[in-house]
Amino acid sequence: MIVAGLDDSWIRNPAARWLGKFTIALIAIVAFTVLLHWLAFRFDHLALPKTRTGIFLLPLCTLIAAAIAASPARSVFSRWLRRGTTAAMACLAFYFLLCLRTSYFEEYQWDADLKDVYGVIARLNHSYGITDVTANALYYSPLDFYRIISKRETFTEFLDCGVPPSGKSVYVIRWPDYQAFMDQEKLRAIYHGTSTDIVVAVRSDDPRLPATIEP
Repeated sequence: MIVAGLDDSWIRNPAARWLGKFTIALIAIVAFTVLLHWLAFRFDHLALPKTRTGIFLLPLCTLIAAAIAASPARSVFSRWLRRGTTAAMACLAFYFLLCLRTSYFEEYQWDADLKDVYGVIARLNHSYGITDVTANALYYSPLDFYRIISKRETFTEFLDCGVPPSGKSVYVIRWPDYQAFMDQEKLRAIYHGTSTDIVVAVRSDDPRLPATIEP
């Protein structure tokens, strides 16, 4: 709409008028949504998700830029502005492609090895009959997701236990944070994450279990 408005082509072109109305609607949606979030936060003290509150702005602003880039332009300046917007959109698209992952979100990198970890504790369940597995707050929810999806193991629901309880057969914990706990409980790590600090630790006095185990 902005590009077309520089030479008034939106007045003469029905497609440009439609794009102009579409762009105005998107801008209004963005402004109204941001206002509602601010009002809810300011007057009702609504808790907003850290680093994720404005994630909806990304597709909306991308659509706004796309509508601007698609608007017809006749003057030299408006044509160059349109090309610049198109180039910025192409760079943004390449950036999104480079950020794609198939195993984890960048924000949750510490969960990258959990699928393999579930494979390890599933083997412990099938081969050694172990059912009492506990995980700290970082890992219990994804592990319970894999338990529900698998339906082949006899684990009970994984819950947030806060401080890991004593006396369990298997612990899924973050090694640097729980080294003192491992020493206290006489645990040994039989699996180390390939890209994170996660470990699967078992009791040192359990002769059934191997020194290491793979998913």
